[in-house]
Amino acid sequence: MTEHQATPDLCPCGSQRAFTDCCLPLLNGTHQAATPEALMRSRYSAHATGNPEYVIATYHSSRHAAEFREDIEQACHDVCWQSLEIVETTPASRAITDDDQEGWVEFIAHFSEEGHPGQLHERSRFVREQGLWRYIDGSMNQHDTSQTTQPATRQTPVRNSVNVGRNDPCPCGSGKKYKKCCG
Repeated sequence: MTEHQATPDLCPCGSQRAFTDCCLPLLNGTHQAATPEALMRSRYSAHATGNPEYVIATYHSSRHAAEFREDIEQACHDVCWQSLEIVETTPASRAITDDDQEGWVEFIAHFSEEGHPGQLHERSRFVREQGLWRYIDGSMNQHDTSQTTQPATRQTPVRNSVNVGRNDPCPCGSGKKYKKCCG
């Protein structure tokens, strides 16, 4: 497992590439995600940069994500997304072919909400819809891994009980004190 943290010039998705060369073209609509992992990374970046429209647009149409706009906007604007770990992709991104219609990405997204750090650990399922990869659902890897997430609940991060002091270094890796960053 590799944990990646964003710096101002690097993509929030943790790819260690420049944002302008990584997820920004997907968020702007000039490129489409070539793999489920690329879509998942771009959806994380949309959350981290406050772009709920992209998150909504990349749900599978059967999920009716626009009905959950308020929850999605809250997850994009009220949560400080700090870093992303890719645990596993199935099939592996390098093995995706045009014939593949379904893929999975397991990830851990670290965040801070109302001064409390936490993580969202999910195994997300992606399917092709009219040739484009779309997020359809996922299972939370917390206590009950059999529960399928819906758009309203999928956007609500799961809090952990880790406490960070106001003067401690911020867990997002910015180098700032927690109270001046995500706290």
